[in-house]
Amino acid sequence: MNQELRNSGKETELQDGKISSLVIEAAIKVHKSLGPGFLESFYEEAIAIELTESGIPFERQKSTVLKYKGHPIGEHRLDLLVSGNSWWN
Repeated sequence: MNQELRNSGKETELQDGKISSLVIEAAIKVHKSLGPGFLESFYEEAIAIELTESGIPFERQKSTVLKYKGHPIGEHRLDLLVSGNSWWN
C-alpha cells in the first residue's frame, strides 16, 4: 500500500472491513445451517467452529474492564473477540 493510504487510516479501515466481512460470512453460514430457535451457546459454539476452520483468530468469553471517563466501573465478558491483526496478509 502506498504511504498516503497508510497515513490516512484507510489501511486500518480496509483491514477492519475484511475482518468484518469474513466474520459476517461465518455468521451467515451458521444461521443458514442452524436456523433460529436455539440457545445462544449453540450459536457461539458453531461460529467458533466456523472461525477456526477459516483461520480467523479469536478469543471466547474474554473478560474486560468496562471504563467510564477513564475510571473502571465494572467487568464485562465478551462472547467472542476477533483479532484485529493483519493475519490474512
